[in-house]
Amino acid sequence: MTAMELIGKIRDEGGHVTALRSYGGGLPSPEFDANPLRYAITWNPRNIVMSGEEGATYVVDGRTKMVPWHEVFQRTWPVDINGLGTFEAYPNRDSLYYKELFGLHQARTAVRGTLRYPGWCETWLQIVRLGAPNEVMRFPTLNGMTYRDVLDMFLPAHAGEGELESRIAHYLDISPTGSIMQNLKWLGLFSDDLVPSGLHTVADVMKRLLVSKLRLGPNDRDMVIIHHDIEAEFDDGRRERITSTLIEYGQPGGVTAM
Repeated sequence: MTAMELIGKIRDEGGHVTALRSYGGGLPSPEFDANPLRYAITWNPRNIVMSGEEGATYVVDGRTKMVPWHEVFQRTWPVDINGLGTFEAYPNRDSLYYKELFGLHQARTAVRGTLRYPGWCETWLQIVRLGAPNEVMRFPTLNGMTYRDVLDMFLPAHAGEGELESRIAHYLDISPTGSIMQNLKWLGLFSDDLVPSGLHTVADVMKRLLVSKLRLGPNDRDMVIIHHDIEAEFDDGRRERITSTLIEYGQPGGVTAM
């Protein structure tokens, strides 16, 4: 709605959109520091676990770009939000659909992206590389397994011997003592706790784990950002760049912004 309002004004003034970059993010408020990932779930946890599963498409300078599902969280770029600082963005599914929906037939750039605090994507990329966001394969053996056991399932049989942490780090080619490994540990993926009963897929395990770990505290609030960055050309030869940002905060312990 906010994008169409801007696009409508441009058309009313005899112009057309040449580039649309539109971002959205449901995040904790900037003062939130309850976990190293700076994230809290305020909506459907499945959409967090399975984000990126369809890959992404977008258009930049007239060239269509295709991003496979296992690359989504590696194709990130910085986005500055006035008053809040720099976020990282990743492509959100099918931007070509929105190019058609908005009638942007002359636009040479159309990108729809999701915003996160820096550091989320590099961690989630490794979870995707392991293959944990999988809701297709069902495992009747999950009952009685620990989170460590579940993680170990994703390592090749020839992944060597030794502690699971070092084998995972070697397989993913990440530092065994770096921030990504620390985030994976904090999430509980290396925990000896038993997986709750009644779960059938590893995606179910991930959803339950994220819901338990990524919570807003009673004094915390969330935040929604919608940011549009539009370039337009007008019949009189003018070129303009228009930005629009909506920032909405939830109530601590009350109604969330999401």
